[in-house]
Amino acid sequence: MLVPPEFLPDGSGVLLPWLSLPAPPQRGGFAVVDTRSGSLSNFAYGGEPQGFELEARFSPDGRKLLVQQGIAPFAAVHLYALDYRAPQVPSPLGERFNRINGMTWLSDSRHAVIASDNLGVMELWRIDTQTGVMERFGGLPGQFPSAARAQDMLAYSHVDRSSGLLQLPLQASSEPPQLLFASNRTESAPAVSADGRQIAFVSDRSGSAQIYLGDPASGAVQAITQRKAGRPFDLSFSSDGRQLAFSVRLTAGLKVLVMDLATRRQRRPELGVASAIDLRFGSAADQLLYAAFDADGAPHIYSQAQHKPDSARRLSACIGRAPRSGPDGWIYFFAPGDRALKRTRGTASDSSCEVVSDRVRWVNRNAWVADGSGLYAVLTPLDRVERAGLYRLDPSPELLTELPELARRPLGNLELVRHGEHLIAALPVAANADIWLVRGVAGVPLAR
Repeated sequence: MLVPPEFLPDGSGVLLPWLSLPAPPQRGGFAVVDTRSGSLSNFAYGGEPQGFELEARFSPDGRKLLVQQGIAPFAAVHLYALDYRAPQVPSPLGERFNRINGMTWLSDSRHAVIASDNLGVMELWRIDTQTGVMERFGGLPGQFPSAARAQDMLAYSHVDRSSGLLQLPLQASSEPPQLLFASNRTESAPAVSADGRQIAFVSDRSGSAQIYLGDPASGAVQAITQRKAGRPFDLSFSSDGRQLAFSVRLTAGLKVLVMDLATRRQRRPELGVASAIDLRFGSAADQLLYAAFDADGAPHIYSQAQHKPDSARRLSACIGRAPRSGPDGWIYFFAPGDRALKRTRGTASDSSCEVVSDRVRWVNRNAWVADGSGLYAVLTPLDRVERAGLYRLDPSPELLTELPELARRPLGNLELVRHGEHLIAALPVAANADIWLVRGVAGVPLAR
């Protein structure tokens, strides 16, 4: 993961997130590294750390701080006033982003430029930090922007990184990972039907992010959406293979949708709660699983029949995100507070929860899968293993396939094929990058 540092305005220290330093595992927020002594101290900025703060940027006048929190598909940006004698600046930004790859202030200390892929491709956005108005910044495709503090210039990187869907063996062997549906663009979010005959995934091979349906036996692939905006994620087949659930992040917020694969018709499912996220099909054809924020502001795992919103019931007594059906009636999910994979019974309301693995953290919260043969996950050195790769987690991590190209990068989801013979995963490959310079950024026309 890229963890950008930031100098304090007076140059006396460097700001870094605690998660990038040898610190207690639950500590969030930022540390100041003294540039003379190297000593560490906590940086108070008026916000309550949530545990996954990644980047902070001081405004040119040194009076405000932009903080990036969380990772795709739920990245957020918050604004804080550093003059504690004045009322705290309201933050109209919040969780409106899918992925964020860098941010910077413009010289007026009011507008910021953020790289995000809200519309399906990574591009630059200009944000008015006072009103929250967000606009495409000239349609420039790029990331990691850096603006001059006293001049009207901005530099950014245009990175061309492709990724492919790899089929990984589930046992130690000399069989190399097999590339499926070759493309020179970015593939992500694979989902495999229960019979293993169909793979749905997201690709921008046509220039925009669309859902594709592929046949791994023949290699045939076709687009099944024609979206004009938004990058879909969290794809999930119904158990009979006739429907596909997915989410999409737009500038107006998150939408969860279900597609009938025979007709390609999409609809918003009727859910028994108002704030549902992480929608997936359960083990039964008409079962929906999702997370929802209750009155206490914390997410819990819910289940309901697809066409019966009044059947919604809370499964987990503990908080949870990203639910999946597992064998023997278990529902597996990620527990943000404990940063662990947990499970609960899907047969009763407010059931107790048990820890399955503390190796699955937020960065790989979707990069795991369970079936009758075991529990599998992609782990990196962030998860307290020596080598990045595919692991069997039960009872202790056992390396099955080494993936040195991952280094410390997070992944998307994994999906089992057929009877657990292989896994499908989207893995990034080497990238090419160019650096671009834009002059007169205050007057750049905005593309809508």
